[in-house]
Amino acid sequence: WLALSVDAVRTGCLMLTCAGHDALVCNGVEHPKDPGAIGAMQWPAPMQPGTNWIFIKGQGKRLLTSFRPVSADFDAQLHITQYDRTIPQATDLVETDALGAMVVANLTGEALEGVDLWSRCTFTPNQKYVGRLYPEDWKPGDWTSSESVSIPAWSIVKIPIELKGPPPFKRDPQPYPFALEARIEDQVLTASSVNLAVRESSDRTWHTYASKIDGAIQRWIHIPPTGSPKKKLPALFVLPHIQQSPQNHALGFEPSPHHHIIVCWGRRPDVDAHQEALHLESLLETMKEATKRHDIDHTRIGVLGFGDAGLTAFALQQMHPNAFSGVGVVSCFPPVDRMTGAEAPLSELPGRLGMRWGSE
Repeated sequence: WLALSVDAVRTGCLMLTCAGHDALVCNGVEHPKDPGAIGAMQWPAPMQPGTNWIFIKGQGKRLLTSFRPVSADFDAQLHITQYDRTIPQATDLVETDALGAMVVANLTGEALEGVDLWSRCTFTPNQKYVGRLYPEDWKPGDWTSSESVSIPAWSIVKIPIELKGPPPFKRDPQPYPFALEARIEDQVLTASSVNLAVRESSDRTWHTYASKIDGAIQRWIHIPPTGSPKKKLPALFVLPHIQQSPQNHALGFEPSPHHHIIVCWGRRPDVDAHQEALHLESLLETMKEATKRHDIDHTRIGVLGFGDAGLTAFALQQMHPNAFSGVGVVSCFPPVDRMTGAEAPLSELPGRLGMRWGSE
């Protein structure tokens, strides 16, 4: 355990930024362990006059933490932030209709019921391009709302949002912003904004969808094929190593004229990620959603896993042997049976499975 203290001169709220912890306690308020996503989560906690103690239980690895008081001038009950990159990217000159998610923190000691997160695209094209390079029939963004949620005292909730708006215009370097408001009925509790990055149709682009497993926003990176294919093309689904980010993996692949490349970003796995049923089902769901959205030939699907993700690729092939026309496992060790401790016999592996064991 790590014990930290901060002296305060007033009652208020502390924002605790932490990653790599098993438990987090401040002034009697407990927060769950690090969810293991990209970045560090900010957790609210009550601040009292005098000495405030913060107790953090580590996980035996590097711990990142900081804390700061919320300004006395900030009188909003809620605070909206981004976390774990669950905001999609928009495509140049294509109307936006996507899903994202924002983290909403309750900065009070009272539970808040019936909170809606509203969004509206505030992008307005430069009129000199309208009717020439930009669609003349564009329509301004309207307010759209999420489903109502309850936010317990001193806690955070990840709320999905709809992101709908007119086509962005990459040639004219304007932001593509969305205004955000957290409301209870007609009362606005706090406001914020978020910008969507804009990509060319041929660029690597983030895509999102709402999981049917639990409604969480999941995502992938699409590297489209070059040229203008006249028929459905196959796809290679890439499973990144646990310790590497999907965007870094995506940068390592060049677009191909022959197939799509999809870099999956499933739920963040645990130590035994390749054997976690939820992680595997989430990846399969991502593959199905991407195959449908990008009009991929579902009879020609390959999956490639690096490091620990190679074991995930192996497990997926075992679960659904007829779903993949090829499976590649790179730079990892043979899978081990959890019950017996025995390595999988290579003679029992399918001929379509390309193996490269070890760490070379």
